[in-house]
Amino acid sequence: MMNEPKMICCVCGFQQAEGVFSSRIAPVSCAYCKSCSEKGAEPYDVLVTRVAHLMLLQPGYELSPRLEHVKQVTLEISGITEEKFLKDVEIRRTDLSGN
Repeated sequence: MMNEPKMICCVCGFQQAEGVFSSRIAPVSCAYCKSCSEKGAEPYDVLVTRVAHLMLLQPGYELSPRLEHVKQVTLEISGITEEKFLKDVEIRRTDLSGN
């Protein structure tokens, strides 16, 4: 009998996922390891898309304290700088706007 492949966490990309769960910030489901889930982190692309979408809907949008926390822990786990995050959000916002 073959072993089932292990699910890898969509946030950190290396730990074994505990399962697939609903995102806290977007209408998607992703695989999360225990550590990333407990910290409240989200997959980087999900975070970028969510923030870009909010900024598109509300120019000048400022992250809520909850979303700011998600951003901080996600960037920390992903090893991504604030500057790269803001650049990626702007690129995604432009993509979403069709311009």
